[in-house]
Amino acid sequence: MSFSNLRETQGRVAAELESVMRGGYLPQSLLFAGESGTSRLTAALDLSFMLTGEEEKRDILSTSDIVFLPSRRLYGEIECAISLFERCRNRSSRLFLLQTVRKAMLQYNGALYDAYDSKTQALFSKAGEVDAALLDFEEEREYSEKEIRTLLKFLSETITPTFLSKGRKTQSVSIDEIRALDEWLATSATEKVVILENIENSSEGAKNSLLKLLEEPYGNSHLILISREPQRLLQTILSRVRKFSFPAIGGEVISRFLRDRFALPKSHTSFESFFFEEGNGEEVREEMESLVRLYSSALMTGTGLSLSDEERLLSFLSSIEGFEYFREHVALVLESELRAGRMTPARAREAYGAFSRYQEASDTYNLSERLALDLAMREAGSVK
Repeated sequence: MSFSNLRETQGRVAAELESVMRGGYLPQSLLFAGESGTSRLTAALDLSFMLTGEEEKRDILSTSDIVFLPSRRLYGEIECAISLFERCRNRSSRLFLLQTVRKAMLQYNGALYDAYDSKTQALFSKAGEVDAALLDFEEEREYSEKEIRTLLKFLSETITPTFLSKGRKTQSVSIDEIRALDEWLATSATEKVVILENIENSSEGAKNSLLKLLEEPYGNSHLILISREPQRLLQTILSRVRKFSFPAIGGEVISRFLRDRFALPKSHTSFESFFFEEGNGEEVREEMESLVRLYSSALMTGTGLSLSDEERLLSFLSSIEGFEYFREHVALVLESELRAGRMTPARAREAYGAFSRYQEASDTYNLSERLALDLAMREAGSVK
């Protein structure tokens, strides 16, 4: 029994899960609650491979017995993994690439095929090609320059934001997906695990279908819900899951974890910073820095962005899925300016209020990141 991956960042939670498993008290339905970047998915994957008896495959995430329906944006993580493997060519970067891509492929389990229209179903063959391309990179051996170049070119061309989101505008779990998973679990003779992320953003129909699964779980089934805002879940759902809380991870812990794993010359104190800065070139990083400064200045002075600058900002962030990194770094700038006395407390409250409502609008109302930021900008008076 091992939570070796989780233990690196969330030792207390790892010990708690291990104790429950050893005592034989682990229920079939679990809730992992916490903010993004708190290793909730790491815990879910560690546990899932133990439950399916495939611990030896945990490092390469090769399985057909686990389904993960993500709500997070995975494109930046994959870009980071591709870039790291291209530069480093070592075991850590190779496994990181395998894990990051395979994590995204867990949503393309054949059990879900009939839940989609023909356009989305066509993407399943692409997913099969991606998985086949990764097979040769599971081995512990030296890889030729040609092999690496061929793989990275294929992944960069195939794994697009549209492919990762299955062409949908939102990534909330649908009622058709829940029904397909119900059928899959009902007919299984072996242990199966379903990981659902941010189910609170889904429709009432999907939540009610999930409730039926929780009320009468199948003998070999396990459900793990990952939630940033568990208070938005139905009380009937909450009453049927065992909750594990994931506290925020300190910047020093994240920095040490990344340094030990990848021997990076630069220190990163958040996973979002790591994904963005290691996955993008200098030109993109400079444009991000310029836009962070531009928007922060508009918030601090209340002068507002021009419509052309607003469009530049929103188009750029949409093209690289950089909203979370942008939000994180604007917040850092505002904190720094407030401490230095270059922004009044009243203006700071307005700016922070708009930013918190930006996240709320994205989560609670399931708005796109672009629309949520646009609304927050206008509310804060940062657009002329």
